[in-house]
Amino acid sequence: MTASAVLKAAAAAGVSVTIDGDKLVLRADSQPDAAVVDLIREHKPQIAHLLRQAGWSETDWQALFDERAGIMEYDGGYSRGEAEQRATDEIMQVRRNRTENGFPRRPEKHRGHRGHRKDG
Repeated sequence: MTASAVLKAAAAAGVSVTIDGDKLVLRADSQPDAAVVDLIREHKPQIAHLLRQAGWSETDWQALFDERAGIMEYDGGYSRGEAEQRATDEIMQVRRNRTENGFPRRPEKHRGHRGHRKDG
């Protein structure tokens, strides 16, 4: 199985995989299936190589999250908690979308709020 296929299987199982230094970082809304984790562990060197080509670290993802949450709170009129939850949902979707075609693409940073204002 290729690294791309493993990332695609992980995304299908709701698991987002990124790299931070030499560590793979897994994110999921719930406890990932052990078989998926084992597959990722088995192909870690190939996955790490592929993800390094994508160029986004955990620090980059955190910066994007902070930006999205801030925009939603201050421009979108959401409470801090609502803004953080919406930003989390959005970032998780972006991370999942990165592997839809079997290769993790570097997402474009958003310019402005794409959602709807809370008040209309």
